[in-house]
Amino acid sequence: YKGTLLIKPSKKNVKEFLAKIKAIIRKNQAIRQDKLIGLLNPVITGWGNYYKGCVAAKTFKNADAQIFYKLWAWALRRHRHKGKKRVYNRYFLSKKGRAWTFGMMLKNNGKPFPYTLKYLSDIDTKTKPIKIRSKANPFDPEWRPYFEMRNRMKMLSSLKGKQGFLRMWEKQNQRCPLCGEIIDADKIWTIAELSDKSGKSKIIAHDRCSRTLTRKIRAYEPVS
Repeated sequence: YKGTLLIKPSKKNVKEFLAKIKAIIRKNQAIRQDKLIGLLNPVITGWGNYYKGCVAAKTFKNADAQIFYKLWAWALRRHRHKGKKRVYNRYFLSKKGRAWTFGMMLKNNGKPFPYTLKYLSDIDTKTKPIKIRSKANPFDPEWRPYFEMRNRMKMLSSLKGKQGFLRMWEKQNQRCPLCGEIIDADKIWTIAELSDKSGKSKIIAHDRCSRTLTRKIRAYEPVS
């Protein structure tokens, strides 16, 4: 492009991605809406994160439109004898200025919250990865501050717009309270709930640590 190299997702890969989305939707004609969202979101997020380092903003926007048309057809097919307005009210809602967001209201501890499909166009494609210094050695203690800084920058990017999680992570000194190891953007983490005499509290923990803790709690629960 005028002497500049721009790397974009290939047409073949976009076609394969949309075919996968279409197959999931077609295979789950009678599934509940929240279950369908749960199947689609990991596929959309994973594909988007893989290509977010490319010049992919326009591709993401076009793919979002194709996914919408497939879901709109899915919703209409389920209610052939109902008007389009009733179908819209049942399967779509307004979120962040988007009136046609595929989603529904769910409850968490009695509080309603919108559970919606992920948008590829919401993935940040402008922030490019910072190249690691050629001399940096992760096993050398002298380079530890450098790698901690890199991990912090990556985590801040992944928690962009999630100030509550960011404060929780900083309060924990960026470490998992269950194993003591660093929590960074490269490891899967989750929000865990702990109970003690003072009450319940939420922490950010590694997913594997949270699942191990849950198994131990269940093992010691009395059988009624």
